[in-house]
Amino acid sequence: MKFNNIAELRLLFALCVVVSHTIQLAGFKQYDAWRLILSSEVAVQAFFILSGFLVLGSYARTPQIGGFYLRRILRIYPAYVVAVLLFLALGIAQARSLGADVHFSEVGRYLVANLSLLNFLQPGVTGVFHSHAYTEINGALWTIKIEMMFYALVPLLHACGRRWSFRLVAAMLMIIGLCWRPLLDLLQASTGQNIHPSLAHQLPGQLHFFGLGVLLFDLANRPAHRFGNAWIALGALLLAYTLGDMRAALQMLLVSLFIFAATHMRQWRTPFEDADFSYGVYLSHFPIIQLLIGAGAASLGAGGFLALVLVLATAYAMASWHRVERPALQLARNAAA
Repeated sequence: MKFNNIAELRLLFALCVVVSHTIQLAGFKQYDAWRLILSSEVAVQAFFILSGFLVLGSYARTPQIGGFYLRRILRIYPAYVVAVLLFLALGIAQARSLGADVHFSEVGRYLVANLSLLNFLQPGVTGVFHSHAYTEINGALWTIKIEMMFYALVPLLHACGRRWSFRLVAAMLMIIGLCWRPLLDLLQASTGQNIHPSLAHQLPGQLHFFGLGVLLFDLANRPAHRFGNAWIALGALLLAYTLGDMRAALQMLLVSLFIFAATHMRQWRTPFEDADFSYGVYLSHFPIIQLLIGAGAASLGAGGFLALVLVLATAYAMASWHRVERPALQLARNAAA
């Protein structure tokens, strides 16, 4: 079974994140309703579902662990490094031009933390974006760590799926993911220790979305499983509801139905079938918003500000794709040949 419109869906979800973060960071509170409609949280969860489907499929086509990890690293890390370095430099340059007292002693710690995907250890540098409501240089990077951790699990998940069934793997991932937050609540209540809320969003707390992607992978390879897979997905929704997480249940339902419907439509005619600009848009949009806020562009109003963010993020994504991402992918192909 062929699934269509994957690149277009990823770009659509990236644009949802852009709109939501623009409203949030720039303080356009009168448009907060759009943050519910074009939720960055739901869009990120949709990315995780697509990753579960696509990355497992990538490994299944060429089940060589070393080659798989090399391909994944070259797909993610070069563009990630460029974004971390470039936007740190631009943020510092802007801060200095505005007369801010930049704590250069924190730059090394920022680079170590962010280049090792541990963004939460040093999300910003004192003096950079210091007058903003949010001072992170690139607050969207936390999801990359989760993606990479899931990639590390893929060979094991594939082996389990081949040994038993991918439906069983999907079910286990969804059970673990959905039980993670209640387990943290129980641990906090029993120990009396405060647990940082962000821990709920880390693995294994997102595994239920990757599990839905594994179900899509199983459906693509075994269309006859569609009814059984639907029952497994329904069971996950009922588990979320039983655990009191109605929000997770609704998000899983709506996102899964939307992805399933879109991927079963005819291929949309767009310029993005042979180019994936979604990663560049995602990597760049947050610091671009921050830089524009620092430049006073919020005075343009929500529409003008958003248009400028979209233009700059798209231009960056095109440059990133042609100059960094596509050459890295070609390098991965050459290494595998």
